Amino acid sequence: MAQEQLGVCAEANIHGLYLLFNANDGREAFIRQVLAKLPGLFDELAERFSEAMLCGMVCIGTSYWDVLYPEQRPALLKPFPAMENDGYAMPGIPYDIFIQIRSD
Repeated sequence: MAQEQLGVCAEANIHGLYLLFNANDGREAFIRQVLAKLPGLFDELAERFSEAMLCGMVCIGTSYWDVLYPEQRPALLKPFPAMENDGYAMPGIPYDIFIQIRSD
């Protein structure tokens, strides 16, 4: 069963890192393996360094979702939106993978 990622509903953190990737063609099997390991890695690091309040999430772009998981497209999947807040901006560029890591 699908489970929400803690990074979506997490409290604000002091630090944040956003990684945006466009995948290489033909590397889908490898990318699926790596992406499957990330939630466990986030959980392990959050437990080991609990005072850091670490959380992370992985997002797959709408176009790339159909390449990685063609049989499992979520009904409400949407493109990454452009966002701006307090002078910080993230453009709505169509990346394949977005990874967010936040901590104190």
